[in-house]
Amino acid sequence: MAYGGTQPQNISVLNSQNAGRAYLLPSIPPVLEKRNVKLPKFDFFKQCLYRKNFQESFKNLHKLMQLEINNINIRNAINKVIGFIVDDVLFTAFKIRQYESAWSMGDAYANLPIAQKIWLDNAYQNERLEQIEWRDEISQDIARWLLRTYKDLIYGALLLGDVELQKINQLITELIEQDKEFF
Repeated sequence: MAYGGTQPQNISVLNSQNAGRAYLLPSIPPVLEKRNVKLPKFDFFKQCLYRKNFQESFKNLHKLMQLEINNINIRNAINKVIGFIVDDVLFTAFKIRQYESAWSMGDAYANLPIAQKIWLDNAYQNERLEQIEWRDEISQDIARWLLRTYKDLIYGALLLGDVELQKINQLITELIEQDKEFF
């Protein structure tokens, strides 16, 4: 910007020293990277999986489970809906894996279970490949989350017990085995 016209010395000494010119720096706001997923501090299932995002899938699951028909087609449809829900959970976990390696080693993430750290942080890639105990724990956590979310989201949800938990856990383990290279 230029101040003072033909006589910049009449405005101020500083203006006179700069020959009537003032250089401005841009004052635009910074471009921030938007995160789609919040990094979990103590539990992935409570902090990163928003129940409302899964509401339609759980409604479909409930409709299928209420049917009095029990044949292979219904069971396969139930398994497909559960598989769809599990795929969404795994996709959310993969989004977290996109962050820089070793994010879970900070003090803020000290309460995150070690199995979830191995699953979600690429700094634990060797442990992810060498150990298998964490997979069992994560598949059980997914099954528990699925049953708990079904019960909380659906009014009049069917009571599911240990047998259903084992069946869902077995189904989740099979789904994880199919996607082993991505898990």
